[in-house]
Amino acid sequence: MTGSEETPEYSEDDDDIEILRQVLSVLKKAGYSDINAIGPVREDRVPVTVPFKPSGAAPLPDAVEVRLPSGKSVTLKLVVTRDERRPRLLGGPVPPPLQYSGPLMGGDPVWNDVATQWGTISFAAPAGSGITVEGMDCAGRILTCNHVLDFPRSATASTPHFPQSMYLKWNIVPPVGAKWIDLAGADIDASVPYKALETRGLGAITGVRRSRKGDRVSKYGATTGLTSGRDLGWGWRATTSDPTPYLVKVVSGYFGAEGDSGAPVLDADRNLVGLVVSGIPGSIDETYFMQASRTPSGPLGLDRSRFVVSGF
Repeated sequence: MTGSEETPEYSEDDDDIEILRQVLSVLKKAGYSDINAIGPVREDRVPVTVPFKPSGAAPLPDAVEVRLPSGKSVTLKLVVTRDERRPRLLGGPVPPPLQYSGPLMGGDPVWNDVATQWGTISFAAPAGSGITVEGMDCAGRILTCNHVLDFPRSATASTPHFPQSMYLKWNIVPPVGAKWIDLAGADIDASVPYKALETRGLGAITGVRRSRKGDRVSKYGATTGLTSGRDLGWGWRATTSDPTPYLVKVVSGYFGAEGDSGAPVLDADRNLVGLVVSGIPGSIDETYFMQASRTPSGPLGLDRSRFVVSGF
């Protein structure tokens, strides 16, 4: 399969990242060390969420002036709200959801056999395909989030129709350097039918590309099924499992819930643009995904939650 040509880096995404970095610097200098969320950048303002105002913290400015990589300066309003809820990884509680009949494909539920939580299959790769994610072999395997398959360290995975049908072969534990990468691959038992690179409700994955701010994206998750929204851009987000904020892509609307971790996120041409990883269930505009790419991150992308997919 030949994927779409990699699009040039979208300058607005780079500008937004620089804005988030400088806002984070302002917050830390003022004494705000505990931050739940910054961004995404919305027109003339940057939303910030903190669990509490630190004792002795300096007053925050109403606006911040940011110098962009192009040399241009912009002034944005700083909108600070208090919310003790912290985003969490979207693994679902037991019991797992029902599974459609037929072969395995992206969008189906999956869990490790300790069965404390479940998530969603991203996709199954054909045997001998040469498809890799972050250099890890995916041929004849399913892909999902590491926190779905490797918690709490059980190597055997199941779906409702195919118990003990997969075996964990590799995993990437977040964070990796300054990036949030949460991935795992599992061998599919030879007796289990599956549709390679097929996604429920969306069809065949046609390639891999970076999502741009403003793009319409869709996903099929084991909990919420088929949903669509807009890529709102990059946002800093902490999680209940790690208080350090990491850059993730934010999607509009009620895009996902517990159990949707690992769900493939596709653009309008059915290119894979990322995987659902975390969010604040029940909150609008608070589902996040790790971005997929066919090329490594550029100089401004060292701390992005982006993973590289090859072989499409």
